Amino acid sequence: MSDSVYPGVPEFFRDRYRPDHPELQSPRSIEDYEIQVGHFCRWWTAEAKPGKPTIADVNREAINSAMAWLSSLGRSPHTVNKLMRVLKALAGHGVEVLDLPPLKKVKPYKCPKRKPSAWTEDQLGEMLYVAGQLRGKLGPVTLSQFARAWILTQYNTGSRVSALMAVRWEKIDLVGGLLVLKAEDTKDKEEQRIALKAETVAALAALRVANLGGPFDVWPYDRPGRDGRRRPWKALTLLLKKIVYCALVDADQDVNTVTAKQVQHVISRRDCTHKIRRTFATEIAARHGIKVAQELLGHASELTTAAYVDVSRLPSHSARDILPTLVERPPKWKLFAG
Repeated sequence: MSDSVYPGVPEFFRDRYRPDHPELQSPRSIEDYEIQVGHFCRWWTAEAKPGKPTIADVNREAINSAMAWLSSLGRSPHTVNKLMRVLKALAGHGVEVLDLPPLKKVKPYKCPKRKPSAWTEDQLGEMLYVAGQLRGKLGPVTLSQFARAWILTQYNTGSRVSALMAVRWEKIDLVGGLLVLKAEDTKDKEEQRIALKAETVAALAALRVANLGGPFDVWPYDRPGRDGRRRPWKALTLLLKKIVYCALVDADQDVNTVTAKQVQHVISRRDCTHKIRRTFATEIAARHGIKVAQELLGHASELTTAAYVDVSRLPSHSARDILPTLVERPPKWKLFAG
C-alpha cells in the first residue's frame, strides 16, 4: 500500500481504531483521543508539511517532534505524554491492520511528582467574599449568587464540575438539606446522597428560579453543543481564576475589572475547580481518615484518593507521641525468686 492511500490520522481513528476497540466507549475518553489527534494535525500544519498526515506518518520522529511542539506551547509533561500514548496506540494498531513498520521506542517526558495542595478555611472564606463583589446577572440571578453557590456546593460535595452541572432540582431537598448525584453522573457509577450545610442550602435557594431544571443551568457557557461533546469549562475556570486572584494575590483589584491576561500566568487551572475538590478530600481525610474520603469521592483505589490529599494539612504524628512510655520494672523471675 503506497503512502497516498493510507488513511488520514483522524479517519484512521474513527473508522479503524474505534471499531476495533469496543472498550473505548466513554464519550470523555473518545474526546481525549480526538484532542490528541487534533494536536498532531496542528503540529503537522505548523511544520508546513504537505497534505494531511496519514497513519503512515505516525513514526518515532514525528511523535518526538509533535511532543516537542506541544511542550513549546507551555503544556505540561503530563499533557505531552498523553499525546505520546495516543499516537503510540494508533501507530501500534496501524502495524496490526495495515502492515506498517513497527514503531521504534519513544521515550516519555519526565514528569515531576506534584504534591496536591488544598485551600485553607480562611482562603475559601476570602474567595467567597470576593465572589460576593461580582456585578452583573446570569439570566434571572446575579453573578455573585451563582459564584457563591458554586463554591459552597463544590466544597460541600467534593463533586466534579460535570456532575454538579448535571444536578436537577428534583434531586435537591432544600428543606431536608440533601443533594443526590445520579449514578450516571459519578465516576464510580453509584448514586451519592450528600447532606448539605446550612450555608450551602441558603446559597442554592437563591438560585431556585422558575423554568430551570437545575441550580447551575443559569450558567450559559461551556455547555455541550449539539454534537454532544463536553467542554473544558474554560469560562467557569476563568471566573474562578479572577476570584482567586483578587482574594489571594491582589486584594486592591476589583474583581469586575480584572482581565484574563492578568491572571493568565499567575493562577493556574489547577487552582480552580479541582483544588476545591482536593480541599474537600483533605478536610475529610484529616477528620475521618482517607478511607472515608475515598468513599465520598467515589474512588476505586485509596492511592487515587491519596493524590488528592494535601498531607501538609493532616494532623502530624511522631514516634514520640505514639509509642508508649517505658517504665523500669524488675524482671518477673526476680519477683518469684524470693
